Amino acid sequence: MLSAGMEIGHVLFLWPSRLTPSVGLHYVHLATPAITETGGGAANLYIQSSQYDSLRIPFGARWTCDYIFGRGCVLTPEVRAYYIGELADTSARVFTSFDGVRGISFPVESGSLGRNSGRIGLGLNARPTRHVSFRVDYDYEVYERTSSNQFGATLGVRW
Repeated sequence: MLSAGMEIGHVLFLWPSRLTPSVGLHYVHLATPAITETGGGAANLYIQSSQYDSLRIPFGARWTCDYIFGRGCVLTPEVRAYYIGELADTSARVFTSFDGVRGISFPVESGSLGRNSGRIGLGLNARPTRHVSFRVDYDYEVYERTSSNQFGATLGVRW
């Protein structure tokens, strides 16, 4: 797997918050080797090697605001909204066959997710001290034919 991305944006200071509109370019290349099942003799499935590429352009904005409590504890909530256009593959496809008759294969496809999607997200960053930070994120992405939910948490220690 190869993944690369970049986003360009500009921070607009709207006291006491910040709005950051941005546009990006995200590329993913997946390559899988050929795989053969074991334990079933001639009925083992053989899956040919395959490749998948995704080139996405997210366009949207992020809003953040810092709240300072006590002796320097900083809480930063975040709200995100993006439109995402897919320019490359909209589905993943592999060819498979039975190991005993590799010459006769059939395609297996993930189904098309569609060219367009939208993502909304919420995040909260807490920095109770200069050296410790904690972050939680939730994103909901809706495609033309399906949707996905993502949750993440990060603990950071700086020394």
